Amino acid sequence: VAITATSVMVVTITDQMSALGAAGQVVVFTMESTTDTTQVTGITGWTTVAAGSGNDPIVRFGELERAFELPLYVMTPLMTSSDLQIQASVFEGTPGHDEQWFDRMVLTHPQQDDRFLEIKIKKNLHELNMSTLPRREFRTIEVVMGYGPFSKPSAQSKLRMGDEIPFWFLGQEITVRSMTRWMTAVSTIGQFPRECVEVAGYSLHMITCSAPAVEYYGDLRDNS
Repeated sequence: VAITATSVMVVTITDQMSALGAAGQVVVFTMESTTDTTQVTGITGWTTVAAGSGNDPIVRFGELERAFELPLYVMTPLMTSSDLQIQASVFEGTPGHDEQWFDRMVLTHPQQDDRFLEIKIKKNLHELNMSTLPRREFRTIEVVMGYGPFSKPSAQSKLRMGDEIPFWFLGQEITVRSMTRWMTAVSTIGQFPRECVEVAGYSLHMITCSAPAVEYYGDLRDNS
């Protein structure tokens, strides 16, 4: 299943697409490989392959394509592995165009509800003045470490550039960094550099990045 939008997290699933079930159904995987290029097997009817990237919420299997959507503004489980759970919410794009983009992701441990890492996309970037922003503040995303359930945290701290997330916090190696020109053809959102959160653990290696809506330009620029 390729799940991509304003910020990108991709999980690719192949084999027996009919097993996907009804829209909104949550499929739980237990992943045992730490090698990104090795297929993970052991779940009947399913095979997982290394993460990729895409632009639309579409499941592809050979020549078959199925579009899907998530509930708007509702935190929805995207994936659960043995040591990490990913939930996210989406917002609507241009009304009437069936567009959705992610605006928030929350990472937690599947067996513990006492801490979380939240990644949010900053809104209205076109209204920000780069010269007035604090030097160490992220430009396009907000990253928050918190204790307690993410819906009702007991304590939380907003991260800044250069801050480190200790491995013991979620049992993951987590790095936040800005994109540079050699990484991708589109490394900025307007005047701001795109920013990414990379997570590597026992069961999963993923990267979530802010991204511009490059399909909107000219008279449609306001929609980006």
